[in-house]
Amino acid sequence: MNTKNEVQDALNNLIGDNNVPKNIRSRLGTILQGLDNTQDLHLKLNQSLADLDDISNDINLPPFVRTELFGVLSLLENMNSQLLTIPVKVKATLHKKHVINH
Repeated sequence: MNTKNEVQDALNNLIGDNNVPKNIRSRLGTILQGLDNTQDLHLKLNQSLADLDDISNDINLPPFVRTELFGVLSLLENMNSQLLTIPVKVKATLHKKHVINH
């Protein structure tokens, strides 16, 4: 399974968990929708990282959800670092072809 699918699966699991507060599930849904669009992937990854970091600092967040979010953050950071290692011209070509699916 590629990293993007792992992130999507982890977010979907959290969104489907009724023990996760509704406002958090809503924010996770927004993050998931943003990641579905491959255009400007680097920007979307950085925004998702910032949003998830913000969510993980919520004092009312159940501990098990925070642990899951840390796992998703790690996967996103891995995707981001992999994306940064691809030369710019190749990156542009891959975005056009929608081939980047880490």
